Amino acid sequence: MEINKPRIWLGLTVGSNGVYRIKTTLSLMNIVKEAKDYEIVPVVQFGSFISDNRNDIIKFAQKSQCSHTFFVDYDMHFSSDTLNNLLAHNKDIIGVNCNMRGTINNSPISVVRAEKISDKLFKCQRVGAGLILIKMNVFDKISFPYFKFEYGSSGRIEIGEDYYFCDKARANGFDIWCDPTIKVGHIGDFEF
Repeated sequence: MEINKPRIWLGLTVGSNGVYRIKTTLSLMNIVKEAKDYEIVPVVQFGSFISDNRNDIIKFAQKSQCSHTFFVDYDMHFSSDTLNNLLAHNKDIIGVNCNMRGTINNSPISVVRAEKISDKLFKCQRVGAGLILIKMNVFDKISFPYFKFEYGSSGRIEIGEDYYFCDKARANGFDIWCDPTIKVGHIGDFEF
């Protein structure tokens, strides 16, 4: 089957408690309403391990003949034009500059890792996967598992599943992009 217009696999990752933030739900409803030039296929994956959830979402997306996967975590808040803006860049892997849920010295901590963070579209080493758009052909060129935690000698996580994916994609010739113009809230006790 040939894909005439983009078919977006909307990968919603949810912890085993099944809770989704109301602001995230409203954001999702708004992007679906804005979807005029592409089809959105939502899929929710429940589980305690986000790396397993992301890998399962990709396995399902590969069978569905989608052009992209758009990961949205349960605690993200974003505008209705977010997906349109990410698609317009036509990049293999593109995310946003959002903050982790937490602070150091009362300052937000960005999930983006780059030599220089710009105020325009820029290439980076890593982006968080809480809100990321990935073309499905990327997964044809990298080996499974796509997402995985890496543990250090102390037994603690040293590389999260999203950074693991970015490192693996870059090692296989893909660039990682960030659109810092898209404003995203990461919802915790308050929005970071």
